[in-house]
Amino acid sequence: MSLLPATRLTVRFVYLLLAIAAIGSPARADKLFLAWESSGDVSTMVWYDTETSTSNTTVVSNQQGYMRGISVDPAGRVYWSGDPVILDGYIRSANHNGSDVQTVATVPTGNAWVGPVTVDATHGYLYYAAAIRLTDQWYGVVRTGLDGSNPLVITDTVTNRPVYDLAVDEAAGQVYMAYDGHSIYRCNLDGSGRQTVLTGLSNLRQLELDPAQGLMYLGGYPYISVAPMDGSVAPVTILDIHPRCMALSPTGSHLYFGEAYSPICRVKVDGTDMTEITRVYDPVALDVIPEPATLALLALGGLAVIRQKSKT
Repeated sequence: MSLLPATRLTVRFVYLLLAIAAIGSPARADKLFLAWESSGDVSTMVWYDTETSTSNTTVVSNQQGYMRGISVDPAGRVYWSGDPVILDGYIRSANHNGSDVQTVATVPTGNAWVGPVTVDATHGYLYYAAAIRLTDQWYGVVRTGLDGSNPLVITDTVTNRPVYDLAVDEAAGQVYMAYDGHSIYRCNLDGSGRQTVLTGLSNLRQLELDPAQGLMYLGGYPYISVAPMDGSVAPVTILDIHPRCMALSPTGSHLYFGEAYSPICRVKVDGTDMTEITRVYDPVALDVIPEPATLALLALGGLAVIRQKSKT
């Protein structure tokens, strides 16, 4: 008996996941940027070299508020969001070593909820989700230049629920939004062409994209799952955990994640071979970039793909 089309899609999807997970070693040359709540309403960011480090190195400390997002431009700066209880919400940036801290954007005192932040280095944009709580319960996604210039609200929500995570498919020019804990939407970089990708999800909080393989990884209560970026197959659960923060390795072979008051771990994208990487008190945000040697290999791989496409 032949498989139904949807079943055939699912089988192909699972085989693809296993093939990606077979790539093991490149994830060991990653550099993690981690934010953790170091005391009441104060956060610290550190970085950790997964190949050579045995301890964390501080990037910035004594940052007021809960860091709800980190996004790192490998060739530029690290960006983070802060959500203090009584002070302005903010987006800030610094060099990778923590020098030259700058405020990119603020949200008014007392009304702020500042959520995830993500960099689109290809187009020179920064995206972040924000809300104004005390007036009209408005939530939206804002696009600015990397220096905070030319702010543009690209989308707002219609049921007064926040966007918990953001991710950009830079090659396709689309922004993906983990919205209201139950849905994933995508739109063009200027907010046009909004589409529903997946609905009916449970307590969705984390979203990572692997455009090279056409996959997205979802984190929620209590799961990490994977699905095609077009939503054509229902998510497949790979781990029964509750990630407070999550990032995909630059090679697409591993996921990094942190649970409340638990170590930062690395796992293959099929959910196997889990390894403890480092420990922080209470991880709240995470991003990962390749070390220079890995970055060079990834660039060569991208060049090979371009050459291959030019022959077809």
